[in-house]
Amino acid sequence: MKQCILLSGILFLFCSISSAQENTAKNPDGRPALTFINNDTLYDFGGVPKGERVEIHIEIKNTGNAPLVITAIKCESGNVACTWAPKSIKPRKTGVITVTYTSSGDIGTFSNDIFITSNATETPYPFLHIKGAVIPEGNEYIAPARPVRNRGSARIMHVNEQ
Repeated sequence: MKQCILLSGILFLFCSISSAQENTAKNPDGRPALTFINNDTLYDFGGVPKGERVEIHIEIKNTGNAPLVITAIKCESGNVACTWAPKSIKPRKTGVITVTYTSSGDIGTFSNDIFITSNATETPYPFLHIKGAVIPEGNEYIAPARPVRNRGSARIMHVNEQ
């Protein structure tokens, strides 16, 4: 009986250590982690008159244990520009990514993925997705009929071209 209890205890200890090592390998301490403050990754720009610009400011936070360094932000479309502060974001601190869409393309809907390269992941992947519609020139900006979870620190702003 004592041997059975001892064997069960050793087996339990071995499984616990194995599980802890597996979790550490998936998310090791000392790494940065990019998190969106309002947990949104999809933004609807609504109807944007051709030739106008709209932008959104997206607040991010480093929830990891090391400085977060964003080295590049790229988009599938030349109509999208992204800017960010080139400095690193310390653990538990925030930063802002600004995404600007210029509606110089064809009339109709658009949908783009935005890829962020940082030291938080090994390869860039689409962190953000934007969508909307380019409407004929001369029309007024149309806010999204049903905003796709645009709340918190992320705000879509219409930018008039002068």
